[in-house]
Formats: sequence, structure tokens, C-alpha cells
Amino acid sequence: MKGKVFKSQGWRTASVVVFWHGRYRSPLCLVSDLPPDWNLIEYYRHRYPIEAMFRDYKSSGWQWEKGQVKDPNHMERLLVGMALATWVVLCIGSQVAQEILSQPSSGKRYTRPYEGKFSLFTLGLERLFHCLASDLCLQPNWLLTDWDSRNWQTQIRSHHALAFIWAA
Repeated sequence: MKGKVFKSQGWRTASVVVFWHGRYRSPLCLVSDLPPDWNLIEYYRHRYPIEAMFRDYKSSGWQWEKGQVKDPNHMERLLVGMALATWVVLCIGSQVAQEILSQPSSGKRYTRPYEGKFSLFTLGLERLFHCLASDLCLQPNWLLTDWDSRNWQTQIRSHHALAFIWAA
């Protein structure tokens, strides 16, 4: 439906699409300037990984917001450096994920384990910091090969859920 939203910021006309699947405790409510359509849910699914990347760049990973860079030329160089650093961290994180998935599951859990609560970015950054702090040698695979794979959280949850089902 279309309606008015954001009272405190000044009313704005927007589309609102609400979806509540039975397995979730609360509904997903999307507000958009696009026409109201169920396709907004699919658009959101594609946008979510981009939002996670922004979080990694801005607050949880590279602390972009603390840099206070205002000069466009400086910003351009910094973004290129952050993109390269992100590629390195994702290569390492992908390798960490493969190490975790190569370990057999206990068959005692159907939810994702502790490691599955973190992104590949976070796993890679943690491993990189650990190696730098302890003088361990990294031998990363510099290719990101799993472009068509399910996301990391889905992979680790499936890894444990399947073992849980077959153990029962």
C-alpha cells in the first residue's frame, strides 16, 4: 500500500510492503519510494549483502566513519585501498569457512554454531589480526571461487542440520 511515513522527519509519501512468514516472530516491513509491489521483498534480498558490505566499510571493519576524510582525491585513494584490503580479508575468510566446513559435524545441533554468527569478512579479519599478532604465516588462496554458493550462514547451518537429521 502507499501511505505517509516518517512523522518526525516530515511526512513523506512511500510504499509499504509487509510480509510475515510463519517461521518468523515478527513481520518484515519494507518502506520504499518504489511502487508498492511484492517484488520489493526480492529487491531487499539482493540489497541486504550490499548493506552488510557498507557496515564492514563504515563501522565494524575499516572504521570509515572515524576517518573524517573530506578531500575527494584522498577519498578515492582510500576507497581503492579499502577495496583491496576487503578482497584480502574475504579471501582469508573464505579459507577459514572452508576449514570449518571440512570438519565433521557432531550431529548434536541443528542451529548454526558460534562461527556461523560472523560474516566471511569478520572471520577473515579475525584470522588476519591473529596471524599478525602471533607472527604466524598466512598462505591464503587468492581466488574467490564460490561465487554461486549459498551464503556462509546458510552453508554452516546446513552442514550442522544435515548431520543432526541423519544422526537422529
